This record gives sequence, C-alpha cells and structure tokens, in this order.
Amino acid sequence: MVKKDGSIYLGPRYTDVSVLRKGTKDVSGSSLSVRYEEGQDVSDPELRKNPKVSFHASGRINVAGERLLRDSLRTIVEQQELCRALFQHPSHYAAISKFEHQDICLNYPFDETQPLQGILFVAPSNNAKLVRIPSANQQINLMLPFSGLTDVPDLLLQFALGHGPVGPWPPYAYLMFGTLSGRI
Repeated sequence: MVKKDGSIYLGPRYTDVSVLRKGTKDVSGSSLSVRYEEGQDVSDPELRKNPKVSFHASGRINVAGERLLRDSLRTIVEQQELCRALFQHPSHYAAISKFEHQDICLNYPFDETQPLQGILFVAPSNNAKLVRIPSANQQINLMLPFSGLTDVPDLLLQFALGHGPVGPWPPYAYLMFGTLSGRI
C-alpha cells in the first residue's frame, strides 16, 4: 500500500505469524550472506499480530518495534532498491479463498528446485528503469505507478519476482533492506 504522503507499507496478507525474527548485518563488499538460523526472536505477540514494515517518505523505517533510517523519498531522483524478499515454499501458505480488490494474480512458472525471490524498487516515475535479476532464469516485473502524492514526486514501484539459484527453500520468508548506517 502507498499512502498519499508517499509512505510505503508492506506485509504478509496473513496475521499472527508464528515466528518473527530480526537482525542486522554489516555490509562489506558486494555480497552478503544470511544464515537462516540468524536473528533474534521477536516474542511480543502484538508485533507478531501485525508484521508489517513501513517505509515512510521521511526516510523512517518501522519494523518489528524498531525505527531505522534510509534516504528520504521526498528527494528521490533515481531508482533505488527498497527491499528484497525471499519466500517460503507456497505449500506453507494457506489458500486464498477471497480475492481483495488490490490483489494481483500472476501466471508465473513455478520451479520446485529454485526458491522465489523478489526485489522491490522505487523510482520517480520519470526516471524508472526496467530491472533484470541476473541470477533469475525466469522473471516477471510488476510496475505500479502512484501519482498525486503529497510532497513526494510521482513514484513507480517495480517488483521484480524471479527464481533464485538452485537450492533449498528457506524455512521462513525473509525481508532485507538497507539503512543509512550501512547495515542490512
């Protein structure tokens, strides 16, 4: 969801998740390794009931009871990666029985041997570029334009969904994003 002030809200469609973990990594070089067992459990049941993440136009990020900072969307001039997601195998999700008006259904070729990954980019509408995930042999890009925002240029959100490298599916869904501190 994108609010009128340009703030972007993400979260799973389900609520009351059984496991919620958070952690940070220092970024050094061009690659990053995250082990599935890393992170600290978030035990607060209120945070697990509504596990959304918000990227505010001011640059504030709210996630799992913490506030972090990134570049402000009010002054965005170039396309930026907002976050990356790695998904659990679809068998871990309940079937959707009712489609909501904002749902987007995709006809995407599924591969049991390659976990799904997604990268969300944000750009001013006049400076968006089509993204290709180098490691993905299959990919689909969703382009979602948002105009008439308050104190934020018209934005284009681009979600690039593709298969990652051959390997095991993760035990949980993961969301990773960078902050001003150079941590992810």
